[in-house]
Amino acid sequence: MLHILICDDDKIFAEELKVFVEKEMQMRQIEFESHLFGCGEDFLKENGCQDELIFMDIELPDISGLTIAQYLKEKNRNRNLIFLTNHDYLVFSSLRCFPFCFMQKSRLAEDIGSVMEEFWKERYKIIEGDRIFEYCIKNQVYHVMADDIMYLTYWEHRISIIMKDGEKIEFRGKIKECEQQLEGLDFFKTNKGTFVNLKYCQRLDENGFWMKNGENISVSRERKKNAKICFMKYRREKNEDCRNDHC
Repeated sequence: MLHILICDDDKIFAEELKVFVEKEMQMRQIEFESHLFGCGEDFLKENGCQDELIFMDIELPDISGLTIAQYLKEKNRNRNLIFLTNHDYLVFSSLRCFPFCFMQKSRLAEDIGSVMEEFWKERYKIIEGDRIFEYCIKNQVYHVMADDIMYLTYWEHRISIIMKDGEKIEFRGKIKECEQQLEGLDFFKTNKGTFVNLKYCQRLDENGFWMKNGENISVSRERKKNAKICFMKYRREKNEDCRNDHC
């Protein structure tokens, strides 16, 4: 779940920003919670979450937004920090906090779309067709190349990732959030808690997918027909790409 934290003493602006951001979440079907803070002291009472997007007014009445940002940096919570300001000269002093970006309050309606688009690109790390899979262990964020994941399983709130080199990564998480990151890639959902990367599937038979490391991943009865269709389509497309590239 994505937690939206908005800290601004201008209640009217904060509510307007909240409406814009929530529309974005709903459009993308992202599970979220919104939290408004009217001063820095109230914000600092928030312990923080694994997955958050922070909008911070630089000029707060009690504690400077820059002071709070330095605190967030020390807690490794500054990567999704968006500074809010009406004064361009404050941008330079805020660079030392390494925020995600800046947004002028007077240009909220004009800029919020592009700001959020950049956030999504960073969140899913879509760079030249490659996507980074993001996970969190003890409030520390880690990344792996999604293409290097052989398969992913979920059981009782624990996610297990098997990488192509055999490395096993385990962390607490939600399967829905993992599925959102894998959407559009060459992964097939064999049951409600398992995704295989078709790139590492050698064959498919009545027992399920046989992976390149020799493991067998079973496919639920209702997904077997679609598994065959998707696997054949994947192999056909890859063979076609190979011919086109003169492999």
